[in-house]
Amino acid sequence: MTPELEDNEMTDREIAYKCAPVIVQKVNKDNPRGDFITRVDFAKPGDLESLKDNWIAAHAPIKEKNEWRDIQEGRKPPEFEHELKPYVYYSVVETHSHYFILYAIYHPQDWEDESAAWNDGPVWWNSGTEHLHDMEGALVIASKRETVEDLRADAMITISHWWFYTYAHWYMRDLADKEIPVFPMPDRYQGSRVNKENLDGRLWAVWHIDENDREIMRQKLYVQAKGHGIRGDRRDWGGGDRIIHYCPSLMDADEPELFASEDNGTDEAELQHKNRPDDPPDSPDTIRKSEVWRYGLIDIFEPNPDDGPPKGLWASRDKPGVFLLDGRGQDCFAVFKDNNPEAGSAKPPWSWDDRDDAHASGELALQPAHITYNYLGGLREFSLQYIRNPYLGI
Repeated sequence: MTPELEDNEMTDREIAYKCAPVIVQKVNKDNPRGDFITRVDFAKPGDLESLKDNWIAAHAPIKEKNEWRDIQEGRKPPEFEHELKPYVYYSVVETHSHYFILYAIYHPQDWEDESAAWNDGPVWWNSGTEHLHDMEGALVIASKRETVEDLRADAMITISHWWFYTYAHWYMRDLADKEIPVFPMPDRYQGSRVNKENLDGRLWAVWHIDENDREIMRQKLYVQAKGHGIRGDRRDWGGGDRIIHYCPSLMDADEPELFASEDNGTDEAELQHKNRPDDPPDSPDTIRKSEVWRYGLIDIFEPNPDDGPPKGLWASRDKPGVFLLDGRGQDCFAVFKDNNPEAGSAKPPWSWDDRDDAHASGELALQPAHITYNYLGGLREFSLQYIRNPYLGI
């Protein structure tokens, strides 16, 4: 019998933290502030209608590339008054058997042209592939276990541009890049015959040290530079001059201790790669990677702390300065041309879509149990009945 955890045993934030990934982000030197992860309203935190201010904040008028070296060495020009502190958005949906935790990762822009990153001209892009704002992410499927301490990801569906990718079964790579299984596999997750979807890869394990000096194993997400497609493995990871490992944190969303990604003078977290899963942290066979940062967690259904109307992304879906419907009827982040909002190309999770599957747009967020059941075969105990689903008002 699948255990049902009591509602008061873990908050949604704790569930999201327990199953959160380590995000392995490629960063391109030609436009690093376009590749850092951050919050949607980074120019004015708490004011989602300030999106039109974000372009200047992300894309400060740098005239020479050596100015970026000044930033790396701590000489930050005044144009960068808005630090891009790392955050990830989440939501939690629950059935009798599973938690479905969605992680949405926001980047200031999707870009590919080197010259665009250093252009002092108009902020409106006409390219068919480049656009302001970018949001992709992953759905983590976590079966309920006997204790909350045992909670972990069992499978994962990621979005990379216009396609979903499915991952299951924990493995790690040792220092010689040999693949080692981590957990036994009671649920033999496999590609689904229902939706003719393949299992695209494995969950790759890495250990990091949390704020309480505990060693925690997490699955990795690999994020491209420029286009920011997200996969559970290194295939199609793309080029980049720098790699940042973002580890989750339970610090409050407004904690000043969250460093901006450009402030890379000290390592704010520790990451471990091992030869074997049971190697102790101080083993000579354990190495630590540098440039590791913590990211904060923001609830997509974030309430207003002053008992006012909710201020999260979901509550802002009808605000034309935040989201607008495109020609397909999908919500898109608003962009501004001549100070007038238009539907852009970046989409929030409830509009994420796979170009060639049989599911409706947005099901990864709105109906995660349904899409998981169709994407993954080999599930044993699996409930489709929602106990909580804030997208559907349950």
